[in-house]
Amino acid sequence: MLSPKPSRHGSFKRARENIESPTCLRRAKKPSSDAPFRSPNRFGSDASPRKRGIFASWRQSLGQLTPLATPTKKRPALLSQSSFDATITASPGDLELKISLEKDFSDLSLWSPGVSPVETAPPDFSHASHRIFEMPEILDRILRYLENDSTIPQEKARQRRRPQSLSHALLMYNGDRVKAERVWQDTLNQLKLNQKGKCLKDSQPNLYNCLLVNKLWFTVTFRIMTEKLFFDDHQKFQKLLSSFTQSQNNFSRPTIFVLHKLSKLSQAEVDAASLLISSDNLKWLELYICPKVLPPLSVFQKSSNLEKLVLPGNRLVTDEFLMRITPHLPKLKLLDLRACDKVSDSGVVSVSTNCPQLGICNLGRHRNGHLITSVSLVALARHTQVETVGAAGCEVTDAGVWELAMLRGPKITRLSLNNCRLLTNNSMPALMSLNYFPNISVIEVRNIPQISDLRPLVAYRKYKRARGIPILIEGCERIELLMKEEEWRLDTEYNSRVLSDLTQWVNAETD
Repeated sequence: MLSPKPSRHGSFKRARENIESPTCLRRAKKPSSDAPFRSPNRFGSDASPRKRGIFASWRQSLGQLTPLATPTKKRPALLSQSSFDATITASPGDLELKISLEKDFSDLSLWSPGVSPVETAPPDFSHASHRIFEMPEILDRILRYLENDSTIPQEKARQRRRPQSLSHALLMYNGDRVKAERVWQDTLNQLKLNQKGKCLKDSQPNLYNCLLVNKLWFTVTFRIMTEKLFFDDHQKFQKLLSSFTQSQNNFSRPTIFVLHKLSKLSQAEVDAASLLISSDNLKWLELYICPKVLPPLSVFQKSSNLEKLVLPGNRLVTDEFLMRITPHLPKLKLLDLRACDKVSDSGVVSVSTNCPQLGICNLGRHRNGHLITSVSLVALARHTQVETVGAAGCEVTDAGVWELAMLRGPKITRLSLNNCRLLTNNSMPALMSLNYFPNISVIEVRNIPQISDLRPLVAYRKYKRARGIPILIEGCERIELLMKEEEWRLDTEYNSRVLSDLTQWVNAETD
């Protein structure tokens, strides 16, 4: 070990000469490869200025840049064998020595207080963070603020449906050509994107970087991340399954499980995921346009607190499937079965009798509309707390709509009857004139050829708008045109009545 130290009884000047002498350095005994190189600084901060100056010169000759003001108790770093060889063979004044030392010192291993410099364990930098970040409860609350910024992939909500033509857009926006052309162009662009299979995604912040801080952060972050599982990438979902099989104990029981447009998803993968998601914690289960897979029955048997079930575009959902799962879903509040064209009245009746808290039910479809009739509307009205009903494309009749209005009319807020070609003026027009739906805010009546009397709907819209209450009545081009004409007649009649009353009042004053 090279540890030159001046004699207590000798001259400091002679000691300095001996230290700076290259001969002294060459005669120094070469230490073993595993022996640490320790600094010869044996003086504390209370040493005399002369002593400090001597050792400052010594440290400068060796290229050490550590200031003398540092306490002597601080442990020095290890010096590699190559840097030691360079020290005993090169001249102190040589420029090459300084460059070599700087390079060698850049490779020195880091260490933290309390860790021996000879240990090979990786450094622990936890002492550099505030102690508040070492409390799991506090850290959990902090990370949840970041987790709330993440967005679950789902269908984009729109206030109005796309126009069917440019003239339809003009009717929708009261003749404003600039706005109508912009909306129509956006519609054409969106249709092109859908045909090419492209979709626009917003980049959202996530918790991934928090996994890399330390072990505690990893544990808390991973628990938060696995509480809400949502995927729109098949490969990422496969990685989740592989990691779950390796470390099941690290996963939380999720409350949300969403798979968005995974057309290549296999039934075996969904069955494997059922081991992860089956629990009373699960409240939202969604397989959006995953047409070839079904959630296993075991998921519903163990998830009695499920409140939201979304299976649009599924080709495998049948009446038998609904009859088997609905007895286990007493708390279900939302059911989306759009484009599930194998479901008939039998499945809807099973849902209605087993799910009394159901508030939103969407049964809209483009095919097999004859399988859903007024029986489904009556069952929903009698046995559930339904407020939003989607029956687009179904063969419901005036009698079914009347039954819904009499049992649930004041509670209905949204009703979709697009393409219900069996409805006539005795359904919605008559019911709106009698105010059976006083709180409805969205009415969809596109492509219903037998409806022509739209005065009650227009009058209801004017009434709501006059009071600042939002109201949306969606119609096709024909119905929009009829509503414009009816609105003009109502305004004309109103102006005529006002003029007649004013004339009568003026004549009465003159008499």
